Amino acid sequence: MSEIKISIVVPVYNAERNLHNCIRSLLGQTYRKIEVILVDDGSKDDSLMICKQYEGVSDIPVRIIQQENCGSSLARKKGALSAAGEYIGFVDADDYVENNMYEHMISKAEECGADIAVCGISYLRDGKITQLYSKIESGVYCSDRLQQLKETACMDGRQSPNMVIAPSLCNKIIKKEFVIKHMEDIEDRLSMGDDWVISYPCLWDAKTIVLIDECYYVYRYNTDGITKSYNHHMWKDIRKLFSVSMQINEKYGYQKDRYYRLYFQYMLLLCIINETRLQENSNFFSIRKKLIQEFNCAVCEYSFRGTLAKFSSAQSNIILTLMKYRAFSALALLIKVIVRRTG
Repeated sequence: MSEIKISIVVPVYNAERNLHNCIRSLLGQTYRKIEVILVDDGSKDDSLMICKQYEGVSDIPVRIIQQENCGSSLARKKGALSAAGEYIGFVDADDYVENNMYEHMISKAEECGADIAVCGISYLRDGKITQLYSKIESGVYCSDRLQQLKETACMDGRQSPNMVIAPSLCNKIIKKEFVIKHMEDIEDRLSMGDDWVISYPCLWDAKTIVLIDECYYVYRYNTDGITKSYNHHMWKDIRKLFSVSMQINEKYGYQKDRYYRLYFQYMLLLCIINETRLQENSNFFSIRKKLIQEFNCAVCEYSFRGTLAKFSSAQSNIILTLMKYRAFSALALLIKVIVRRTG
């Protein structure tokens, strides 16, 4: 067996619809010094059976790890802990990659001794692929140039997302020791922000990063997914993410307070948008009561201490202002209006 340079971890949960395409894109890589680690997260469909079909069929080793359903964050952690490669990459089971992705990324990383290589992402929706290129200049970042990148591209820039390094783990290869270091702090299921809570601390730790223009990773929009349905656990999930984020920040002294505040303002904005998806939220008094209860938490108190994020959407900016000043009556009224308009 050739030396393994990159371990690719794929968390798998009820992914039978697109799993063949995902695995084949990995086994079809022009770069062969990789291993594929498929972590079945207690799938209820035929995902595990599909995974087993690919054991021993290629010179690229395929390893299967099984666990009870614990969520993608813990599935990724389990896969990363067993990785043999110098670098770790992640791929979601619904997505796929171009066949020269890892050849190009490892070549660029090894040329400059990069801790992390980052490529672009394509988006597949309704059979059409859209490539979104970053306006950040491609190339090698180290020393002062890297510090400047960290202070700008690792900030939350929802108004100019093409000037930000995407928090996705899937368009990166990262030195194994960086990944393991921060995954050690993940001890419970994270249902939101599980990419962000690992990728940005790794970026902050890096001494050299290489940015690549090409869009090698193909993200598949799930138009039938949960994005349009109400998430009953969102407030709880964000509080859990905040707790883990603060532990990492305090442990390693990143002190990126401004970034954390802007990021969690965005996450709390998502909570308000989520409330507009629940048809029962047409009662003004029950909405207001719930908002008062949910805002009585550390993440809300912390997030709105500083300046507000700026969004291209006027409605988002209005909601953030109402949240900052705890204008619960106005927020409840706005949610009620949106629910009735879309109901």
